[in-house]
Amino acid sequence: MKILKNNNIIYLFLIINFVVLCGYNNANADLGEVTGLWSPTHNDNEPSSVTRIRMEWSCPDGYTDSSLSGYLISYTSAESHTYTYSNMPEIYNSKISLSEEYSGSGDTPIYFHIAAVDNTFPLSLIGPTKTFGPMFIDTESPTNAFVNVPDNETTTNEDKITLILGADGDPREMCISNIGYGNCTWELFTDYKTFLLEQGEQTVFVQYRDKAGNITNANPLTIIYNPSLVTTDIKSIHSIPTLNEWGIIIFLSILILFSIIIMKNKVLRSADNRFWIVIKS
Repeated sequence: MKILKNNNIIYLFLIINFVVLCGYNNANADLGEVTGLWSPTHNDNEPSSVTRIRMEWSCPDGYTDSSLSGYLISYTSAESHTYTYSNMPEIYNSKISLSEEYSGSGDTPIYFHIAAVDNTFPLSLIGPTKTFGPMFIDTESPTNAFVNVPDNETTTNEDKITLILGADGDPREMCISNIGYGNCTWELFTDYKTFLLEQGEQTVFVQYRDKAGNITNANPLTIIYNPSLVTTDIKSIHSIPTLNEWGIIIFLSILILFSIIIMKNKVLRSADNRFWIVIKS
C-alpha cells in the first residue's frame, strides 16, 4: 500500500513536469520579435551629428509588460547578433534606450540588437533577436573652408560677382550671406556661385554643412562695389618686347663691333643717298 502511494506521487510529479515542458515549448513558439522598433534620433544608414542614439520599441505580438521579464539589448558594430543563455546581458526593463555618447568621422557602423525575455517558470524564454541599423555618427565638421573671387579682384564696378567656394570633408550644402553667419538659406553646394552686390563695401559670410549636419565657417570676404570705378582691361594693352640679360649683352656687343668697323673705315654717300662702307685694305 505504501509503495503504491509513492508511485502515485512519482506519476503526479511526471505529469506536472510534462505540463510545464509543454507550456515551455508553446511559449517558446509564440514569443516573437519586438514590434515597432525605431529611432527618433537617427535614420537607418544615414550619418548624423547627434552623439547619442535613442531607440524605442513595443512588446512582441500577443505579449504585454506583465508577461515579459524585460529585454536583452546592445549597441555593437556587428551587423548580426543572436542572444542565447550563454551570452545574455542583464535584462533591461524599459521600452526606451539611450546609448552612450559616440564621436568620430562616421566611418564605423552602429547596430542595435534586441530580444524579448518572457517570465515563464522555471526558465525564462528568449525571443528572436531583432536588429536596427546601420547608424553612423559623424561629429567632424568640414575643414579648410574658403570663399574667394577670380584673380582676387575684390573691387569691382559690376553689381554681381562670381564666388569661388569650397571645403574639405564632402560639404553637401552652403549658406551665403552679406549680413552674418546663419542669416541665410541653405542650398546645395556648388563650386561657383553668382552673388549680387550692393553699392559700397560689404562682407560675404559663407558656411558649409556636411550630410551629418556638421557646420563650418569660411573666413569672411570683403568686396567693394563701386559703379563709377574705371577699370582697364590689361589684356588689351600691347606690351613692348624686352630683352633678357643675355639678349642685352649680345645687342650691345653688336653695336660696339659695328662702331669699331665704322671708325676704321670710310663711309661714302652714293648718288641715290645710300650709305656705303668702304673697307680699308
